[in-house]
Amino acid sequence: KKSLKVRQNGDGKEGLGNTLNNIGKTYYRQKQYDTALVYFDKSLAVYKTINSKAGFAAVLNNIGLAYFDSGKLDKAKEYGLKGFSVAKEINYPEYLKRSANLLSKIYQKENKWHEAFEMQNLYVQMRDSIDNEKIKKNLLKQEVQYAYDKQKALDDKEHEKELAVSEQ
Repeated sequence: KKSLKVRQNGDGKEGLGNTLNNIGKTYYRQKQYDTALVYFDKSLAVYKTINSKAGFAAVLNNIGLAYFDSGKLDKAKEYGLKGFSVAKEINYPEYLKRSANLLSKIYQKENKWHEAFEMQNLYVQMRDSIDNEKIKKNLLKQEVQYAYDKQKALDDKEHEKELAVSEQ
């Protein structure tokens, strides 16, 4: 909440939306769904004003989760579908993964097994895609580090030779 005060006095709307969303997630984790929804709604309003579709998708999914966990399946589905639609529009794998997971749970509760299965498959695809990207980045980092270490060892050897020559 200290961060919220700072953000409200600042000019960074993206940060304000993020802070409100984070406060909502904190209340959500404490199972205070009504309070969480208040902060999620405020965050959603901020993201609407700055047209942040990624922020919008994240908050829509969080609202869907809060409704789902509080037993309001119709509202959960409404927000889950909206979040899924926005995530799909901007092709954001992390939010596609999250909303597909939520929708899979909703469809399971509704005994819509085919839809639940499709969403679970999408969830797994997005999770694997994200994991593969992380693995690729990690491998690239390791390759760069190896090349750097190899070159440094060669440079150090060359420098030692130069020192030995200059000492003689």
